[in-house]
Amino acid sequence: MKELDYHNFKSKELSTDLFKKPLTLYYYIDTNMQQSSVSTLVAIDNRTIARNIIDKDNYPHGVEAIFFIYSENLSGKIDPIRQDLTLPPEDLNVIDNIFRKYIAEIFIEKNSML
Repeated sequence: MKELDYHNFKSKELSTDLFKKPLTLYYYIDTNMQQSSVSTLVAIDNRTIARNIIDKDNYPHGVEAIFFIYSENLSGKIDPIRQDLTLPPEDLNVIDNIFRKYIAEIFIEKNSML
């Protein structure tokens, strides 16, 4: 993976009934890579927590991508050792489903531009 500058990331505001404030999806996609790699993360309290949203078998060929969700509503929703989110499972499922939906839309949009 090459060194990334945060200016290379694009963002998309996501609507959800789960939180009062919106979620923001930040993403970076590079194509024509020899190996595919997709990272899905939640940014919380100045850290990122990995979420396994996409199975490796479903990674688009030749794509390196980083996706992370941020929302002020997630502040403090992390365990004391800062390893796991402390949201109820049903809320995590909603976030994961929103994540999957928008990642799929972004990949479809990106694929149509190639």
